[in-house]
Amino acid sequence: MGTPVHDLSTLRKVVIEGDTPASVAAAHNALDDGVQPLDLISQGIGPAMAEVGKLFEEGEYFVPELLMAARAMKEIFQILRPLLAQTGAKPMPTSCWERFKAICMTSERISLPRYSRTAASRSPILVSMFPRMILLQP
Repeated sequence: MGTPVHDLSTLRKVVIEGDTPASVAAAHNALDDGVQPLDLISQGIGPAMAEVGKLFEEGEYFVPELLMAARAMKEIFQILRPLLAQTGAKPMPTSCWERFKAICMTSERISLPRYSRTAASRSPILVSMFPRMILLQP
């Protein structure tokens, strides 16, 4: 039995268009209809932002459209954050450095294409900070 699939096409459409007020309203409507916050992310916001990225890569969207969609997504997450906290979900790290630390502390191996084992051995700070990280050559 998997995760139920909800019709979040309206939410996806307004996020792709970057319409923040309509995105917030669509998110509220979906939550009122019983859609779980994680389903809203995985079936609504995630696919919408993937489509925005695709449109950007194809040259149909430019930076302003990207930012408008991101703003709509951010406002939806303002609604979802307390709901996710109630479920016990832990927040994701917000900075690149925090993400890097989280990956290194939870992974046994990580592949970083620009670094080699030799470069890591020359950096005692990196080795001492992340002893569990094994750098692999590309």
